Amino acid sequence: MTLLEPSSARPRLGVVRLGAVIVLLGWSPLSLALTTASAWPRLVHYGWPAWSLFAARVAVVALGIAAARLLLDRAAGAARLASLALGANALLVLATSATPYFPSNAVPSTKWLTAWALVLAHLALAGLVRRSPDATV
Repeated sequence: MTLLEPSSARPRLGVVRLGAVIVLLGWSPLSLALTTASAWPRLVHYGWPAWSLFAARVAVVALGIAAARLLLDRAAGAARLASLALGANALLVLATSATPYFPSNAVPSTKWLTAWALVLAHLALAGLVRRSPDATV
């Protein structure tokens, strides 16, 4: 099925999987772009640890975009790849919060609370995506 077919020929994408698509195609690339734009001048000074974290974030966002495209196409194995991408994204939220390389716009006393809330949200969404049926109303 292609995106150009009439909507009646394609099964509807479930709410849970639509949420995963929004996170993987919208939130993750936007978050990477905004934090990288503010941290880019300092990456040279931090050296290889900052560059390796940056490369990992780019790889995870690319994996998430691929998983979201598979979810939109309703491909086999899309839920497994999406849950893997969400889990990797949750791991990188913790890594980014634990290091000084990428800035955080959270209030200092709520930085870890925000990080753990994002991790739990990513992991909950990953679990829901794995357990949701392919086409729900």
